[in-house]
Amino acid sequence: MAVLADKAPVAQTNATDVGDVHRQAPTDLPENDPALARLSELVHSTYDYMPTALSGYAAGVAVATMLYWDIAPAAMMLPWWGAFAVMCLVRLFITLAFKRAAPRTRAEWQRWGLYSNIGTVVAATMWGVTGWVFYGQGVGTRDTGLQQTGLIIIVYTYCAVAIPVLSIQRKLYRTYAALCFLPLVLRIALVGDIYHYQLAGELVVIFVFTVVLANSYRLALPRAMDLKMKADELAGRLRVETLAAEAARREAEIANRAKTQFFTAASHDLRQPLHAMGLFAEALRQRVREPAGPPQGRTPEGDTRRLNNDAE
Repeated sequence: MAVLADKAPVAQTNATDVGDVHRQAPTDLPENDPALARLSELVHSTYDYMPTALSGYAAGVAVATMLYWDIAPAAMMLPWWGAFAVMCLVRLFITLAFKRAAPRTRAEWQRWGLYSNIGTVVAATMWGVTGWVFYGQGVGTRDTGLQQTGLIIIVYTYCAVAIPVLSIQRKLYRTYAALCFLPLVLRIALVGDIYHYQLAGELVVIFVFTVVLANSYRLALPRAMDLKMKADELAGRLRVETLAAEAARREAEIANRAKTQFFTAASHDLRQPLHAMGLFAEALRQRVREPAGPPQGRTPEGDTRRLNNDAE
């Protein structure tokens, strides 16, 4: 029975370890705060989009440079390049800092969102200045229709591609679109002829329709975000339940092994006395079957001789 006593503590220890693992599993979910979850999702999506935005800024600067390379003076191009370079580097630095940070509270998420919004307004101002300054270059000295058309397309493109990211913040998007596009429209109108008045009016109509489109997108986007958050919540619960099921399976396996060890030890310990009893019974059975008289191997003559020898 000593073997059985040694096996029991092992099974008890294993069961205790499994219980500790089960208790340490992350079964508790974070506090359910839909507003904070929506804010964090918004800030995350903004910074996830940042590398694409910076690449787009670089492409826009490259296209504008090719369009106005022979028209704009170097004294204007160099500061313009430098301003865009500083803006892109600062936003890249903030994005990398956000990737390393781990915001938790509402104040921290709002602070990172404010950094992103300031960068968005600065970028819109940069493109507004680009449209204002570059549109008038070369007017009256050479045909700049291609450059002006390309400039309009570049500036408007940034108003359109920002809809999926910024339209959820209505005021921010309207500010961004106004700072980015309206300076170009005003610069076109200031040329002062009927053609440019018509072009400016058409661009205003396009701007209004873009803002309406952004508003429609803003109304649909929260539903998509709510569905995504619900899916993330269900995925989190599934992970927790999977961990709990895995811990229960391990606990059952260890308990099954402990049960097997217990019955093996008990069978061995019970067979030992039964086997001894069987041997003892067989010895008794043989003893009963032996004939009466002196034991085998001993005779009266031999016993007499031994007694005589001992007497001498």
